[in-house]
Amino acid sequence: MMYLTPQQLADRWGLRPATLADWRVKGQGPRFLKPGRTLKARVRYSLDDVEAWERANEHANTGELQA
Repeated sequence: MMYLTPQQLADRWGLRPATLADWRVKGQGPRFLKPGRTLKARVRYSLDDVEAWERANEHANTGELQA
């Protein structure tokens, strides 16, 4: 299985890594793995989970975003 670092995912989506960190705190974005319990533990995103999240968040038009 392939994993992405926060920097790699941020580059893929044109975001800042800090945005992904904020999403993790808020429970938004794709699932992530953080082996270890320390603050320095490295976050990783499974490519399978990233692609599933992308598919789940595809929209055909902006009207779908109105709720």
